[in-house]
Amino acid sequence: MLGMGTNGYMQYQVAYLLLYPKFDCYTADSSGQFTVPILDGSDEYTTHCIPSYFCKNPDSISWSIDQSSDITLHNWMTSYDMICTDPYVIGLFGSMFFTGMALCSPILPSLSDKYGRKWFFVGCLVVNAITFGIMLALP
Repeated sequence: MLGMGTNGYMQYQVAYLLLYPKFDCYTADSSGQFTVPILDGSDEYTTHCIPSYFCKNPDSISWSIDQSSDITLHNWMTSYDMICTDPYVIGLFGSMFFTGMALCSPILPSLSDKYGRKWFFVGCLVVNAITFGIMLALP
């Protein structure tokens, strides 16, 4: 039961580790300084204050992470500076976990039936503990 609980915890949390934060965006004023804020909720905000736009157009817009927002999380996106990373790299973070589950699901149950479930269960708990320890130690 404990092993299933830790697995479920990790599955549900992968999405939160890859959420984008809320951004504050600014356009240039007449002197070329990025001081004019783009208002949240405006059409310009929804089209320009997104990573796919401001990462490709750094000369026309300035952005920062709104740390005071309730939807901004300190997660992998901010810790590993993945805001302007290609979307396929971000997708790889989540898909690597599920690929590991898909590859091990047909193999481990049959091996546990052959050699005993207790040892595979204990082994999986040890691997989970080591993995979570490594994740906690990461910056």
